[in-house]
Amino acid sequence: MAQAWTPTENDGFYDPEQIIKRLEWLDNERRKDKNQIALLEERLGILQTDNIQLKSQIKDFQNELGKFTNINSRIEQIESSVAQLRIDVFRTIEDKDKLRSEKEKEIDSARRNGIDSVNRSIAEIKKSTEPIQDIRKTLQVRVDEEYRLRGMIEDLTVRLGTFERD
Repeated sequence: MAQAWTPTENDGFYDPEQIIKRLEWLDNERRKDKNQIALLEERLGILQTDNIQLKSQIKDFQNELGKFTNINSRIEQIESSVAQLRIDVFRTIEDKDKLRSEKEKEIDSARRNGIDSVNRSIAEIKKSTEPIQDIRKTLQVRVDEEYRLRGMIEDLTVRLGTFERD
């Protein structure tokens, strides 16, 4: 426990003026301390308000960061899906290209077969028209023969007509 203070001569507190000056000084110091405490309490209140606001901002930033983390993972999923889709599309294009090449080969083969078939048909038609050419030649020979015979008949008719007149 604290001991009670008992004034002594060496303290300088026996002089009442000295005591009054000391009390005034202590009062001034107490007022300064009180003002200082008030200022510090005011600053502490401001800092507490700022601290609450900063905590709220930190919480908001953490929420935003969480959203960005979710968005980032979603972006990674989308990029993975796009990469897989790209692979699938390239495979599909390659498969379709192979099918197209095979179809073109089939169409080309069918076209060649069609051309060969048409050429055979044309050859058969030419063979079947050869007798017609022979018939035409025979007809032409007959027509020529008819002209010749007609000419001869007219000659004979003229001769016979001169023979009869004579």
